[in-house]
Amino acid sequence: MAFVGHCGIDANIRILGDDALAVLFNEEIWVVIQINADNRDTVTTLFRE
Repeated sequence: MAFVGHCGIDANIRILGDDALAVLFNEEIWVVIQINADNRDTVTTLFRE
Protein backbone atom coordinates (compact mmCIF):
# COMPACT_ATOMS: atom_id res chain seq x y z
CA MET A 1 0.00 0.00 0.00
CA ALA A 2 1.48 3.31 -1.04
CA PHE A 3 0.35 5.23 2.05
CA VAL A 4 1.48 2.76 4.70
CA GLY A 5 4.64 1.84 2.82
CA HIS A 6 5.69 5.51 2.76
CA CYS A 7 6.14 5.41 -0.99
CA GLY A 8 4.33 7.26 -3.70
CA ILE A 9 2.88 6.66 -7.12
CA ASP A 10 2.77 8.75 -10.24
CA ALA A 11 -0.65 8.85 -11.87
CA ASN A 12 -1.40 10.80 -15.02
CA ILE A 13 -5.08 11.74 -14.76
CA ARG A 14 -5.00 14.35 -17.54
CA ILE A 15 -6.43 11.88 -20.05
CA LEU A 16 -9.52 11.46 -17.85
CA GLY A 17 -10.74 15.04 -18.21
CA ASP A 18 -10.20 18.58 -17.05
CA ASP A 19 -12.22 18.43 -13.82
CA ALA A 20 -9.80 16.95 -11.27
CA LEU A 21 -12.46 16.63 -8.55
CA ALA A 22 -14.78 14.66 -10.84
CA VAL A 23 -11.90 12.41 -11.89
CA LEU A 24 -10.59 11.74 -8.38
CA PHE A 25 -13.89 11.44 -6.54
CA ASN A 26 -17.23 9.93 -7.50
CA GLU A 27 -20.43 8.79 -5.83
CA GLU A 28 -19.23 5.24 -5.22
CA ILE A 29 -18.39 4.46 -1.61
CA TRP A 30 -15.26 2.34 -1.35
CA VAL A 31 -13.05 1.53 1.57
CA VAL A 32 -9.51 0.26 1.49
CA ILE A 33 -8.24 -1.41 4.63
CA GLN A 34 -5.00 -3.09 5.48
CA ILE A 35 -5.00 -6.01 7.87
CA ASN A 36 -2.50 -8.50 9.17
CA ALA A 37 -2.59 -11.74 7.16
CA ASP A 38 -3.27 -13.64 10.39
CA ASN A 39 -6.59 -11.78 10.72
CA ARG A 40 -7.79 -12.22 7.13
CA ASP A 41 -10.27 -15.02 7.84
CA THR A 42 -11.74 -13.20 10.84
CA VAL A 43 -12.17 -9.94 8.93
CA THR A 44 -13.66 -11.74 5.92
CA THR A 45 -16.17 -13.49 8.17
CA LEU A 46 -17.15 -10.21 9.85
CA PHE A 47 -17.77 -8.52 6.49
CA ARG A 48 -19.87 -11.44 5.23
CA GLU A 49 -22.07 -11.30 8.35
